[in-house]
Amino acid sequence: MSIRSRLSVTTERVTQEIRDPDSRNVIGRLTQRIGAGEVLEADHVSAVCTVLSTIGFEFGDLPGMVLE
Repeated sequence: MSIRSRLSVTTERVTQEIRDPDSRNVIGRLTQRIGAGEVLEADHVSAVCTVLSTIGFEFGDLPGMVLE
């Protein structure tokens, strides 16, 4: 699915990384949903969104899933 205007999206924060005990490689991440927004405009490398709700964004927060 491509990102396009008027899509609703979440913002998530990684709360814990799950690592393989032998190789120490990250094999998964636990996240917490911290916000929601709507895409206003998008191109092939970036998107501009408006915030619909949040508990406070921080540097490093990640785009999450698309809410249909």
